[in-house]
Amino acid sequence: MFLERLKSKNISVEKEAVEVNVAESSAGDHYIEFGGGARSAGKRQVNGVILSI
Repeated sequence: MFLERLKSKNISVEKEAVEVNVAESSAGDHYIEFGGGARSAGKRQVNGVILSI
């Protein structure tokens, strides 16, 4: 329902699974939360919605 409302407002909406690569930081100066194994560095698949406005 939410995606349909966005599309009706001429906002491009795509469901995607993408690979992200979280850089390792020896200083621990970044914070990225993805879910299981959230704070570990390295490549992982994430699912979400890409909006083009």
